[in-house]
Amino acid sequence: MADGTTQESSQERVPLGSWPRLYTLCCVLAVVVMALLYWFTSHYNVQIKS
Repeated sequence: MADGTTQESSQERVPLGSWPRLYTLCCVLAVVVMALLYWFTSHYNVQIKS
């Protein structure tokens, strides 16, 4: 092929067995990180008294 790719490169082992499973894991981890950040900001929110 002109771009140097072969059919063998598409046969590489997919992380976690399948791409949808990997995408789902990434989305779940993103939601967990956002939930942790929300919890930290709400729990450690210091009100400044004037």
